[in-house]
Amino acid sequence: MQRKIIGARVAQELFAVETAVETTYGAMAQFAGLLANARTAANLSAVYGQDVMEDVNAAMTHLLQARRALVKAHGGLAEVRDQVGLRHIAFGVQDKPPVEETTGRLRVVGE
Repeated sequence: MQRKIIGARVAQELFAVETAVETTYGAMAQFAGLLANARTAANLSAVYGQDVMEDVNAAMTHLLQARRALVKAHGGLAEVRDQVGLRHIAFGVQDKPPVEETTGRLRVVGE
């Protein structure tokens, strides 16, 4: 029971961090759009703010790399969950892509 409670807490915090990363990425994208629109609305040359746009884009790229690492960590935590005997416990309700079923050499006899 203790492992199940701890697993639920870890999952809850993981989902919160994943949501925070997604929300931040969306906010950064909106900010990048605002910068581009502000420059155009102010009738300024594209030379103005180019470095800023590149810096914002670099920050978004770094955040996307952090997201990738977090997704990988999520997978690692799923392995740990299985290793500690919680394989059949679902901690989240988010939709996930289907898992491809592995096919082996076994077959049903008599069909």
